[in-house]
Amino acid sequence: MLPIRSFCLLSLFLVACSPGSVAEKQATSGLDALEQSLKEGDRVLFYFVGRTGTYDYAPEEFKEEASIRVERACGGDCHNFMRPVLNHLDAAFPAPCLQGQQTVLIEFGNKDRLMYHQRGRVIEHDGKCFYNEQPVERILESEGFFFR
Repeated sequence: MLPIRSFCLLSLFLVACSPGSVAEKQATSGLDALEQSLKEGDRVLFYFVGRTGTYDYAPEEFKEEASIRVERACGGDCHNFMRPVLNHLDAAFPAPCLQGQQTVLIEFGNKDRLMYHQRGRVIEHDGKCFYNEQPVERILESEGFFFR
């Protein structure tokens, strides 16, 4: 017989790994739509703000304040180029949206965008937010991300 704690953890694991929950999560995060948008686009735009203090920018203000801007042409292969970022979003779970403290803005396709808050751990897309313990900057700063 399983102790109650083990049973609860096992139950949570089974629910989290059920096929229905994966489909629901993808529908919630819009992952399929993002991938399609990347397939239709030919470039991805990255904007980075490195700032301290309290701030809250709308996307257009964020682009103006960005200290680093990168335009990466990827032709018809943008969805493969962005696979690490899509995997980062896929591994995230729904979370409350937090205002301000934006660090990264990624734009692509038909003006789809991902805005990252709280040191790149909170991902905002289409009015919904998700949390991933690993900051997106770790992926973007990894050796070879922009040059593969």
